[in-house]
Amino acid sequence: KKVEALQQELGEKTQEVAHWKKLSEYVLKKIESQALDSMHNEEQLIECKKEKKLLMANGPEDKEVFNGEEEEDDDDDVKKEKKRR
Repeated sequence: KKVEALQQELGEKTQEVAHWKKLSEYVLKKIESQALDSMHNEEQLIECKKEKKLLMANGPEDKEVFNGEEEEDDDDDVKKEKKRR
C-alpha cells in the first residue's frame, strides 16, 4: 500500500509539474509578444517624432496641424496621408 500511495503522489506531482511548465511557457510567450509590441510601438513613436520635426520645420501651415487648428479638409488630407503609409 505504501508503494501505491507513493506512486499516486508521484503521479499528482508529475501533473502539477506539467501544469506549471505549461503555464510558464504561456507566460513566456505573452512576455515575448508584449516585448515585440512594445518595440514596434517605440519604432512608430520614433518615426512619428521624426515626421513631426520635419513637418514643423516646413512652416506655420504645418504647425497649425499639430496645434489642432487645421480645417476639416486638412484633417482629411492628413488621415489619407497616414493611411497611404
